[in-house]
Amino acid sequence: MRIIVISVYFGKLPEYFPLWLKSCEFNRNIDFLVLSDQDTTDISLPNNVKISEYSLERMQKDATQVLGFEANLFSPYKCCDYKPLYGAIFQSRIAGYDYWGYCDLDLIFGDVEGFIKKYDLLKYDRFLPLGHFSLYKNTNSVNNSFK
Repeated sequence: MRIIVISVYFGKLPEYFPLWLKSCEFNRNIDFLVLSDQDTTDISLPNNVKISEYSLERMQKDATQVLGFEANLFSPYKCCDYKPLYGAIFQSRIAGYDYWGYCDLDLIFGDVEGFIKKYDLLKYDRFLPLGHFSLYKNTNSVNNSFK
């Protein structure tokens, strides 16, 4: 099963970002994607973490295109409201994955893989529905359920 977890972060990366990266590294079979407006060329990344340049203006444009009307994304804080749309907004980035999810950078992951193995993940359209970390089945109907 292939899983990708997305974190959108604008502004200076937090001081604890290396700890977040280390916790991602221990979940080797989960890919993590950070979309940020920060220069991260000097940061050493685990094999399962990628950082892509992305701006708030680009996200506002992408969300507007998905919604079909003007997205209210004029502050980085408002990105939280758009997390359920990530499946549609980042469709090309999640292609080939069975599940996609989102997380915040203030999480330190334990054994996520071990935890989800206790469940038949394929039975769920959305897994871990509360909080700062959720997984969604990567299907057209789930990715567009916000409509």
